[in-house]
Amino acid sequence: MADEKQKKSNPFIIVLILLLVFVIVPLLTLGGFYLLNDDFKAKANEVLSGAPGPVGKYFDSFPTEDEKSMQIEQIANYILDIDKSRGIDKLIAIESKDGAVYDSVIKSMLRIDPNNTKDILEEIRKKSLKKDVVISTLEEIDGEKNQELIEQGAYMDSLGVVSAVEEIKKIIEDNISGYKMAADILANMTTDKASKIIGQLSQDDQDKLLFYIPQEKRSEIRETTSSRVRKFKDVESASELLQTEKIDKLVETIGNTNTYSIEELGIIYKNLGIIKAGKVLSKVQDDQFIYSLIEKMKENEILNEGNDFITSDILKSIKIYRQFDDNVNELTKVYLKMGDDKIADIIRRLIRNSSEPQVYRLDSGEFITITDEDLALSLLDNFSEKKVASILSYLDNNLSKDISKKLAFPID
Repeated sequence: MADEKQKKSNPFIIVLILLLVFVIVPLLTLGGFYLLNDDFKAKANEVLSGAPGPVGKYFDSFPTEDEKSMQIEQIANYILDIDKSRGIDKLIAIESKDGAVYDSVIKSMLRIDPNNTKDILEEIRKKSLKKDVVISTLEEIDGEKNQELIEQGAYMDSLGVVSAVEEIKKIIEDNISGYKMAADILANMTTDKASKIIGQLSQDDQDKLLFYIPQEKRSEIRETTSSRVRKFKDVESASELLQTEKIDKLVETIGNTNTYSIEELGIIYKNLGIIKAGKVLSKVQDDQFIYSLIEKMKENEILNEGNDFITSDILKSIKIYRQFDDNVNELTKVYLKMGDDKIADIIRRLIRNSSEPQVYRLDSGEFITITDEDLALSLLDNFSEKKVASILSYLDNNLSKDISKKLAFPID
């Protein structure tokens, strides 16, 4: 009896197995492809949309690949057009609902506007980071420290080199990590100013500071320093040539900043010497230029020598030579009203006069000496060539020749 029942059930099992193998498994496989493979899904929708009745209508409602791409592009354009914060919120919402759509929108945005999209993605990344209180506090502290260094760097830039060097030395001496602190400030200064400050320190201090300064800034400082050294060597060479120039020519060349910078002029005037520097500057009418130059020379002297021993003497010599020039100009006005023969007689007496010259002692121990002959030659130098020729014609040959030579090649 049992055998008969088993024989009857066998055909049913066979049919069930066949149904499972040839119908259900393929359908499940196709369903899996449909759900997981977008390309397959799109093609299946396209085929099934041609089916009659409600089935065809249902599958016809799904967008094609082209339509879907257009929709994604519309979303991407919209997010790029609206306010950045709103766009970020939209993208976060899309990602939470459908990661695949989010990826597609991002790819489309990158094609349309890569720079703006990268900024948005960076903001999303920052927004998505979950920071604990310790990390947030440390970041705030770092931000405050960076801002403080920027402000300290700006303050140092505003100081003169002498004051800035003193400040840096004080930081190094007063703090355990002084070199690191000073280096951080120097790294936030202009390269030119940082280079000038470091150049005034000992080689040991320079090496320690440069070790803590970031590589890029360190290279800039070293290059700027090397460039300054080369420039100063050129200025030193130029100073030697300028020593031989006449005063009037020097006024044109170094009586302004048209040819040389104030920094370069500070070196040139030091090399000219106190007396010649005073002669040149006494004829410069720009007092602001003179003030800037004297300040630069004073700074150089303090930095290089520890004390300023020359600028007070230069100012004194400027005053002496300006007073002399004022006297010559006043006398010139008077003599222009006299006959050339009378002027010639005055010139003869001034040059042959054996009276004591005016002597001015400077703090350096040097002397400025002004003789009657200096006065006579300066008076003649104020007259026209025609008038000088007429005056000289009233003098004896030897004296006339001697005066002519001195007027042509004055000894400065």
